[in-house]
Amino acid sequence: MQCLIRLAPKSGKRVTRSLGRTSLVGAWLLPLLFTLTGCHTPSAPQAGRPLVALKSIFRPTYDVARDRVDESLSPLVVVRFSDVWLIKNRTVVEKAKGIPQKYHLLHRTAHVPLVVFLKLQGSFGVPLGPRKAQELQAYRQLIVSARKDLGDYRFTPDEIAWQEALLLVSSEFLEELTEDSIITTKSFADYRNRVQSPMMALADRAGEAQVESLHSAMQTFRKKLTDEEWKRLRVLIIGPRQPRQDYAATQYFAALFNESGNTPYPGESKRLFYVESPFIDRDDNSFEHERRTVASMILDRAVSEVFFDDPNRMSIDIAADGARKRVALLDFAGLRSD
Repeated sequence: MQCLIRLAPKSGKRVTRSLGRTSLVGAWLLPLLFTLTGCHTPSAPQAGRPLVALKSIFRPTYDVARDRVDESLSPLVVVRFSDVWLIKNRTVVEKAKGIPQKYHLLHRTAHVPLVVFLKLQGSFGVPLGPRKAQELQAYRQLIVSARKDLGDYRFTPDEIAWQEALLLVSSEFLEELTEDSIITTKSFADYRNRVQSPMMALADRAGEAQVESLHSAMQTFRKKLTDEEWKRLRVLIIGPRQPRQDYAATQYFAALFNESGNTPYPGESKRLFYVESPFIDRDDNSFEHERRTVASMILDRAVSEVFFDDPNRMSIDIAADGARKRVALLDFAGLRSD
């Protein structure tokens, strides 16, 4: 069902906009919106007070509108960690790898300096002691063994050279540590400076490998879609908080779609959504939770356009302006530590 919104702005002109396929809205906006449109809303339990009853209408109304948008999410590409799915009408049509094995191998070597730092964290400025020294020497032995293993994974000469350099410097740094050693900020900075160049070269090459794998997957997916389906295609990226800024997959699809952004994060748009999740179920291939989040974002975009002539306004707290004004007037004396 498609609902039409007819608003009478101050100019007196009638404005008609479609909300059939679109955007989270403030709790006081959506009931008004659906009242204006004449759209059907489900019945809700009536509370004793009219104002409370009015509020109770919002959630079921919003859920109906969001479910309608969710049903329209076809075709959909879902990216989660190493895997990429092409989904049509909630059915997986094709599955591919968005991150190749080489990415993981290069990334894990690039992580060695990070592991060294994490093992040393909390031990700076004091003798390491026997237990910590033993732990570090055990890790060094693993690094030495890994260096001997580099020839078995079809790495390029550059990739082998970068890993050799990083592993050799790390091994030498750890070899000098005994239970009486005291790690200073300067001594660790010297180590960091020596490994930084090969570490970032490996990270760069891992990013290139990810983009190449995604491109190969999308070339396969394109053959499964008509021209009309391709124009409607949306992408859902599921991931944790930390890699969201300039995430490799986001960069790839942003270049593919070339759409204007809809969040503070570069590349995300009305066709490309990154959904943060602190608990990602790798066995869940329904993606129901994440689909609902995307449906909310699309629905909110429509509301933003209707009420604010700004498709991104509902990505900002509806109460942000009022809160900002009040915060500016507050006296924080006695609460600040400065």
